[in-house]
Amino acid sequence: MNALEKFRYLGWAQTFRKYALKAERAAKGALIHPPAVPLGDPDIELHLELLGQSFDLRVRDRWHRTPDTGHTWPLTYGLTIPLDHTGDVKFIWELNRHQFLPELARTDPQLARRILRDWVTQNPFEFGINWNNALEVSLRLIAWLETFAIAPKLQPEFRGALNDHALFIEHNLSADWIPRGNHLLGEAAALSVFHRKPHPALRQAVTEQFYSSGVHREQSVAYHHFVTHLCACAGLPQPKALAYLGAIRQPDGSLPDIGDNDSGRASSQPLELPAPPCGSVAFPDVGHYVIRQDSDYCFIRCGEFGLPPNCAHSHADLLSPILWLRGEPVFIDPGTFTYNGDPQLRRQFRTAHNTLLLPQADPTGTFSWTNPQPGICESWNETEFVGTVGPWRRRIQYDTGQFRITDTAPAGQLRWQFHLHPNLKVTRCTAGEFVFGKFSLKAPGQLRVGTGWYSPAYGQRVPIDVCEISMDASTPVTAEFVVQ
Repeated sequence: MNALEKFRYLGWAQTFRKYALKAERAAKGALIHPPAVPLGDPDIELHLELLGQSFDLRVRDRWHRTPDTGHTWPLTYGLTIPLDHTGDVKFIWELNRHQFLPELARTDPQLARRILRDWVTQNPFEFGINWNNALEVSLRLIAWLETFAIAPKLQPEFRGALNDHALFIEHNLSADWIPRGNHLLGEAAALSVFHRKPHPALRQAVTEQFYSSGVHREQSVAYHHFVTHLCACAGLPQPKALAYLGAIRQPDGSLPDIGDNDSGRASSQPLELPAPPCGSVAFPDVGHYVIRQDSDYCFIRCGEFGLPPNCAHSHADLLSPILWLRGEPVFIDPGTFTYNGDPQLRRQFRTAHNTLLLPQADPTGTFSWTNPQPGICESWNETEFVGTVGPWRRRIQYDTGQFRITDTAPAGQLRWQFHLHPNLKVTRCTAGEFVFGKFSLKAPGQLRVGTGWYSPAYGQRVPIDVCEISMDASTPVTAEFVVQ
């Protein structure tokens, strides 16, 4: 987007607000010094496991100490703290969302009270990493309100802190972000829960952020689940969005891992999903297709690469099948693993999928892509999908007990990858066939077993086998792969 396009997107009011907030934050960061903070409660004893990290709340810098590095985030004006200061900020934010508090309030309300008191004294308004991001403040506000619903006697003591949270969110709404995505929706949802009525920004967000089919535009199933749950919490449920989650459920009831997934939750209470349909389903406006026959399943994404202009939470996974046979996962999406941690691993997880290795877009930074190509669906029925991305054309056909993948590709040095579920290891790789468990993949060209990573949740990864196929083609080729 150029400057004029940005102005047209935001309008004059949001453009003015954006730069006024920038000036305000710069001034506060330079002029306001952090207040004196008393030592933390020395008697809090609680150990938590979040995102694969261990949090020991007995340590005094419990709310600012990143477990993956052991470093402490500074207690300076929060909105000016750079997110690459120390370790992956996602870990410390996960702790400070306080989504463990509602259950703790049910079993030990006095410990919950002490934790809240300690947090309020250790995190003065607008100072520290826990006042850096309005969405994080929003999720903490929702968790606190759920806590006080369980233990209402706690609320009067923390009414001022609740009001501070609501004031911060209202003042720092992400309405001037380009594009407006899940952050704005989450912030507006928290204000809706706080005020007990849907906030105007939430009504605007649900109008702008969903396709007509009810699918969220950020091209991430995890974020779709997140915003759908937020809408339900805020009293503005989205039936189509909820129905979509039921329609794409995998044979074990779980959701396919498409796009970014930071394992974030809207609430401490789960979102109840509808039962999956008996047959195949399609969402052509977003480009999501599911071939489903009994316990055989294939999810394919083919449409807009991501939410323009930066496609932040999309992965280069167009035409990459997530595939189950006989109720077991075979080809998987590698997942996400990290945002602000290792840049090389961030890039690897965003670009490694079950595809012909032709560039679909260029990753530029943690949350941006350039030169994205769309996927185009040529045809679809309950047992067959055909789509293209640039010069690459893929047909996926289902026949009882097997999937046939037929690729038409341009001349050149061609390379394919198919990522296996961690439970499957290649036991035989011969001319024309990989064998893994009770399944096999027949393929042309030169075959080898590679290694990759699978991230079952944010911050966690396990090694996996990758079926790699290569061939040198002097003319355009058609390659057929059969999974059975």
